[in-house]
Amino acid sequence: MVYAILIHALDTPKGTQASIQQQQQQIGNEPVVFLSQFYTSEGNNQDFLKRQQSIVKRVIKDYTFKHQCENTKPDEKLFPDWAFAFAQRGADQSNSSKEGIFRISPLKKQPLACSSSSAAAASPLQSPPPQQQPSQQWPSDHLSSISTSITHSSRKTQVVPIDDPSQFISSPKYVIWRKICGVGFTVVCEEDENRLLLSNFLTMLAQLILDHFKLTSKNLTTEVFTRTDDILLILHNYLPNGQTLFISNSFSRQLKQNIQSQQQ
Repeated sequence: MVYAILIHALDTPKGTQASIQQQQQQIGNEPVVFLSQFYTSEGNNQDFLKRQQSIVKRVIKDYTFKHQCENTKPDEKLFPDWAFAFAQRGADQSNSSKEGIFRISPLKKQPLACSSSSAAAASPLQSPPPQQQPSQQWPSDHLSSISTSITHSSRKTQVVPIDDPSQFISSPKYVIWRKICGVGFTVVCEEDENRLLLSNFLTMLAQLILDHFKLTSKNLTTEVFTRTDDILLILHNYLPNGQTLFISNSFSRQLKQNIQSQQQ
């Protein structure tokens, strides 16, 4: 099942720089999300905005890393093979920085350790501990090393970034993203979902939006995403309740007719 689908900005498209910057100033330099749809109760809880922003930030980070790797020219003297491959990628328009996939796993909850005082309070009838015998005198350097190791082990905690999406999910998820028509299309799904089918669905969704709004340009502008009701109607028919469909050409024509009838 599909967990969520998002349409957002990856970088600043041509012709929409002023509008993108204006939106970023309004929301505090957060990623611009044109549309998001979560299909579970967990995705729509009180952490909805944090979950949405964390997923988009992770996608932008993955896209930026791939884009920099493919567009950074290496030294021809030190890396001749790499420089030749860079020239070949420059001639090929379809580079891998336009798509990607990664997996996010939920954080493991560590069990809380009971302190000695709470344990003693929980069992008041417990017999008193036996009287301790005089222990052997240890060297001072050995005692200091033991105390240092105990202090380090007690302070060892799991440091999680604030924008890490793994803290907002309860089960492992796959995130598939594609840069199509100048914007990012991202889908989050469960582990048992057909990921190849969803990757193709993202391309089909972009083409459906172009056909629906009768756009001749291959770049989607921010004016299109002001009519999110029409895009949600497309998702309602082609991705009902987050369920993926095997869509043939005849079935797609029937769905387009259903969309036109629902708009009237």
